Amino acid sequence: MNPKEVFVREATGLVREISLIDAIFMNLGWSGPVGYAVAYTIAWVPASFSGANLVAVILLAMVLCFAIVATYGLFSAAMPRSGGDYVWVSRVLSPPLGLLVSWTIWFWTMMWFATATNWVTTFTIVPALANIGFVSNNAELINLSSTLSSPVWVFVIGAVVVLLLAFLSIQGVTRVMAAQKYIAALAIIGSLISIAVLLGHTHSDFVAAFNQYMNPYTKSTDSYSYVISTANQAGYSASGFSLSDTLLALPFGYFAFGWAFASAYVGGEMKRANDTTRQIIATVGGSAVVGLLTVVLIGLLENITGYEFFSCASYLFLFSPQSLNIPVPSFGMFNMMISFLSGNVFVTGLVNILFVAWGLLALPVLFMTQSRVILAWSFDQVFPRSLADVSERYHTPVKALSVVTGLAIVLLGFYTFLPFFFSLFTTTILSEIIFALIPVGIAAVVFPYRKKDLYSRSPHSSIGGIPLISLTGIVMVVFLVFVAAVMLGTAQYGTGIAISVIPFTVGAVFSLLGLLIYYAFKAYRKAHGIDLGLVFTQIPPE
Repeated sequence: MNPKEVFVREATGLVREISLIDAIFMNLGWSGPVGYAVAYTIAWVPASFSGANLVAVILLAMVLCFAIVATYGLFSAAMPRSGGDYVWVSRVLSPPLGLLVSWTIWFWTMMWFATATNWVTTFTIVPALANIGFVSNNAELINLSSTLSSPVWVFVIGAVVVLLLAFLSIQGVTRVMAAQKYIAALAIIGSLISIAVLLGHTHSDFVAAFNQYMNPYTKSTDSYSYVISTANQAGYSASGFSLSDTLLALPFGYFAFGWAFASAYVGGEMKRANDTTRQIIATVGGSAVVGLLTVVLIGLLENITGYEFFSCASYLFLFSPQSLNIPVPSFGMFNMMISFLSGNVFVTGLVNILFVAWGLLALPVLFMTQSRVILAWSFDQVFPRSLADVSERYHTPVKALSVVTGLAIVLLGFYTFLPFFFSLFTTTILSEIIFALIPVGIAAVVFPYRKKDLYSRSPHSSIGGIPLISLTGIVMVVFLVFVAAVMLGTAQYGTGIAISVIPFTVGAVFSLLGLLIYYAFKAYRKAHGIDLGLVFTQIPPE
């Protein structure tokens, strides 16, 4: 059957320009970038699950997440096309389910787009300025940090960043990848400097440095002990290791390491995309880099500060920052402690400024993934055909990128000015797990059996006679069912059944909208003499 009879055209117009290194950096950005992973993990895990071993949480979650990202890598090698899971699920399971899965992930990722854009200011720029001002005793920087934390400035900065990156994305893949490399290099350098600072000091050095900087604010002669006693008075206790708390905290680790598969959505632009080894390196390798850097940074910090202090400080920073009376927001705790230890204004400035790069790294890849998913839908004619247009000059889907840009700014506004938006964001993670990621895992399990011919023609391997993609799919499904059950059954995630019925229902409705879109376009195309059923009998052309 000739592709031009069912697809928008015979070729996408995209060019294979993305190298293996580019793909790894994409996955570093789409996963919980190290700066964010460190910031929210040390802020939320000790405060929410006092008995959790944070290092164990990170390592165990990272290993389990390897199954998720490996599944995406193996599927990408089998069907390396733009759109990723949309193409696989629609061909392996069913077309309407394929769009449901893809729409759900796309919608949630747009929510993450808004969150990450907001966090560029609130998680990185604001804490960086506050830390530098705090350590250097520069009131102007502290005041600037406070000013930029206002919703108006957060929105303005985020919108400017979105527009600049949109312009860059339209100019071509090579420019985006070049910018991504520079940002990733700066982010990694910042992390390595932090590791060097931690390795070069002792616990007593930390206690002395913390007291030196904090005593004027806490009005105590021993701020280190003050933090512990204040947390205890507030009802918090660092209870020591608890296996149950460690297991219940695993979803936090999943949030950080389970998303290193952005390269799957640009399979039509990745060099040697049908090479299984390259795909596994890109996905599992990306997740491993984030996980290992995170565990080293947090493990060293926890060791040098002391477990009890570390847990109590996390609790106070998150739930009672006023008791510390300092101008640094909760998500700046890690860099603040590194700044104290360094005792050097230059190193403080360098670490804090370079950590901003982790926030920026999350954004260029979002333009790539979100626009390519739209292109894939449109190419299959289950979305407006015009959104499949690709610029002959830049080889980029300019119209799809424009849609992503506009929607990103709108959602940034919602996230920034409407406080309840975060609850919607967290509950849509549940929708994504239930309506999208678990079906992807199921598709992986049955792929070698439902599509034997396609599987046999694709690169594949097995362990003990069982297809590797089926094994990773099984682990993926089991782990995600566990994550969903924990999120639904505990209050700490803000997603418990009793408190999230409405936002979860909203998320579920948006997910199921994918089915409505599919059947609406199917009816529309049929009225114009096009049978969408023929589209899904073959893999889209490159």
